[in-house]
Amino acid sequence: MALGFIVMSFAQNLWQMAVGFGVLIGIAQSSAGAISFGLLISKWFSGVRRGSAMGILQAATPASPMILAPVVFLAMAAFGWRFAALGLGLFLLVVAFPLAYLKIHDPETRASAASASEIGMWQDALMVAQYPPMRNLFIARFACGLSFLLIPYLATAAVESGLTLAQGALAVSVYGASSAVGAIAGGLAADRWGRVPTLMFTYFLRGIGALALGLFVMDVLWFYLAVALATGPIFATVAVNNVQSFELAGVKRAGLILGLGLVLHQVAAALGPYATGLLYDRTGSYRIAFLGLGVVLLLAIIPASRTKAQAPKPQPSPVAPSVGVR
Repeated sequence: MALGFIVMSFAQNLWQMAVGFGVLIGIAQSSAGAISFGLLISKWFSGVRRGSAMGILQAATPASPMILAPVVFLAMAAFGWRFAALGLGLFLLVVAFPLAYLKIHDPETRASAASASEIGMWQDALMVAQYPPMRNLFIARFACGLSFLLIPYLATAAVESGLTLAQGALAVSVYGASSAVGAIAGGLAADRWGRVPTLMFTYFLRGIGALALGLFVMDVLWFYLAVALATGPIFATVAVNNVQSFELAGVKRAGLILGLGLVLHQVAAALGPYATGLLYDRTGSYRIAFLGLGVVLLLAIIPASRTKAQAPKPQPSPVAPSVGVR
């Protein structure tokens, strides 16, 4: 990621910018983001605290722009965007990389490391993916990815609702703050009331919020409330989904399963904004996309409700041959 920002700072044309931001930073965020951190947190914390720990971790993702965005903006205003990109790259290289290299480690024991050859086996992962709760989790995760269409269009959707562009920009901050709070709350709820009910409730809130954005023309406070409902539980869903993936797959296959789930999520996250842009070009409104998303998220409650690990069916005990008694 540091290399990606440094390449951006020296980019002279569009393809170099695409390599730095799209390829290098994109690969870094995917491979060393939710997958690695989710796997490490799941290993470090037991089941009774795993959801809370994952929620706190996921809260960092939407919370960080609230701190970094003003700093980056001031750097851009004072010295230009190239200086800001170079500064981010050097910050990652000097601060984040040493922390990751020196302080973060895998809690695997020697006993579990002995079976490392089994980790990541595609055959095992495909068998786990066919497990009904895991398959339902993948379906729900795809629906979660579609909801990322809301984020790039929040500001312009606010203008469509009659708000100012500045109020629309503030809606992005509402998304960040509510997502950070939602991630922590979702993790705590998953440990207290269970993974499945919490996952279902996050999809319910997100679906209601998306429908509200699509159905109503609202004043600023109601618009922000709809944004908080539609986007606030996003990282709560991600946190619970990651915990369930780990617990359903088991430690040996969790890394590959988390990766497969992220691929589905990110494919949907790419399709959603693109389809929304096409709909807007044809209709001049975001409302159809928001309404469709609301329906999809509410329907996702069904597969989410069927993600609990199934108890093994009891095997019939062999019947002993009867012995006649005279």
